[in-house]
Amino acid sequence: DEGGLTKEFFSLITEKLFDPAYGMFQMQEETGVLWLNPGSLESDTDFMLVGLLLSLAVYNHVLVDVPFPRVLWKKLLGKPLNQTDLFDLSPEMADGLQKLLSYDGPDSVEDVFCLTFEAGFRFCGEQHTVELKPNGSSIPVSNLNRREYVQLYVDHILSSSIQRQFEAFRAGFLALFHPSGLLRLLSPRELEVLACGSQALDFHKLQAVAQYGGGY
Repeated sequence: DEGGLTKEFFSLITEKLFDPAYGMFQMQEETGVLWLNPGSLESDTDFMLVGLLLSLAVYNHVLVDVPFPRVLWKKLLGKPLNQTDLFDLSPEMADGLQKLLSYDGPDSVEDVFCLTFEAGFRFCGEQHTVELKPNGSSIPVSNLNRREYVQLYVDHILSSSIQRQFEAFRAGFLALFHPSGLLRLLSPRELEVLACGSQALDFHKLQAVAQYGGGY
């Protein structure tokens, strides 16, 4: 069946596990990508098994329909992250932080942006905040410390807020791939294509090399 049963197995189980309604991952409305849910109550073992499932799909050459942002594949490979990686997850948030860094108006950063060293998130339908540094709720973001704020904010969104979930997920994924082996040779883009296939389909090139028969 050319892997039909295997493909169906991975298709059905990934559809269930990666469904935002299941609670382990959440859909980013702005970009339509899936991200680890920082408020998930699922155990580390559950996240490890999901990572293992993804690695099994890659190992068996089965493409899965999992719309992860490029930054997650980058994290799986252990690549260092930076501010631009936030654009994969939320261009609006990343653009707002960039405007904060580049602001050079007549009024102070503190008066214009009215920020403190906190980050907000939604959990169980309610808005919550977390301090990005000790006593962060009492520290206003100013022209002098705005770069520190952006760095801490990006780290919180991409790393610290999902550290428990991601470490377990990555441990499961690496169970079949030693980081010093095959993965060391791949770029985040190549790993994404290996797992999910290419999302950029050029039908003009396909038409140019297609050969028609039977009178067509």
